[in-house]
Amino acid sequence: LLVLLFGLVALLAPARGTVPAHRNGSGLGQRLPAPTVRLVRRCTCGLTDAAIGALPTFAYDNKGDEPRASCQLLCAVCLEDVQGGEMVRQLPPCRHLFHVDCIDMWLHTHRTCPLCRCELSPRKVAAKAVAAAATGSSAQALPPV
Repeated sequence: LLVLLFGLVALLAPARGTVPAHRNGSGLGQRLPAPTVRLVRRCTCGLTDAAIGALPTFAYDNKGDEPRASCQLLCAVCLEDVQGGEMVRQLPPCRHLFHVDCIDMWLHTHRTCPLCRCELSPRKVAAKAVAAAATGSSAQALPPV
C-alpha cells in the first residue's frame, strides 16, 4: 500500500528541473527548464594510511648551529610547542613540520598543509617513498629548524 502511495505522489509531483507554466508566465502549458546552479566541489577526502606513512618522520632536534633560545617550533594543528626529541613529520612540498599524531589526524581528512594549504598529491607522496626506498636514502640530512 505504501509503495502505491509513493508511486502516486511521484506521478503527480512536478518533474525536477522544470518550472510549471503558471510560474513562468507563458500560460501555454509548456514546461521550461529551470535554471540550474553547478557547484564545483574540491575533493575533501584525505590521504590513505600508506601515503601518510610514506611522509618523512624523525625526532625533532631543536639544537641547531645558531642559538635559538627564543625560537620554538609550533605545531599548527594542536598549537603546542614541539619539544626536542618529539617525533615530527615533514610535508615534502612545503617542508613544514608537525607532531606525527597531529598531522596524521589532519591528513586523514585533508590533502593540504594546515599552514600554507599546498596540495599533497597521494601519487607524488607514494612515488617519493618508492624512490627513497630504492635508493636507501630514507635518513636524509635535514636543515635545523
